[in-house]
Amino acid sequence: MGQTFVIVCPLEALHAGQSFSRRAWPLHVTVGQNFRWDGGTEALVALVDPVLRRARRCAIQVGVEALFGAHGAVEVSLVEPSSVLTALHEQLVLDGMAFAEPQYLSPNYRPHITHVGKTRPQEGDRVTLESAALVELRGDAAEVVATWAWGPESGESRQT
Repeated sequence: MGQTFVIVCPLEALHAGQSFSRRAWPLHVTVGQNFRWDGGTEALVALVDPVLRRARRCAIQVGVEALFGAHGAVEVSLVEPSSVLTALHEQLVLDGMAFAEPQYLSPNYRPHITHVGKTRPQEGDRVTLESAALVELRGDAAEVVATWAWGPESGESRQT
């Protein structure tokens, strides 16, 4: 049956063990969209660790607002094109991951920040993504399984 996960770059740091409602996500950019994994959590952490450990901080700029989702009901702010973010997304498409919506993998990947209630970034805001989190999705709940904090240069990251 497997478990469902997502990999995100939060705008504010998350920590392993943190949980929240899927309706109240902290602001984030998804880099590894929802996927099913049958190999166990420890094996998944070991699989993504080399990619996320090599990553580095990434400055992004918030773009225009848009509507996503099947009925256009999910409010988001697009992220201006970023080769670093796109490369990270592409590196996180790994064997054994069964993606929920493979049609949105690169080259159709559109990085964005999903709005949470009235909380949203403003167009033109510059944000530095300083970490990534592997999050397990269970029904209406989400739990952070592992996080990676990034230094300013490639190779300075650490798993937390």
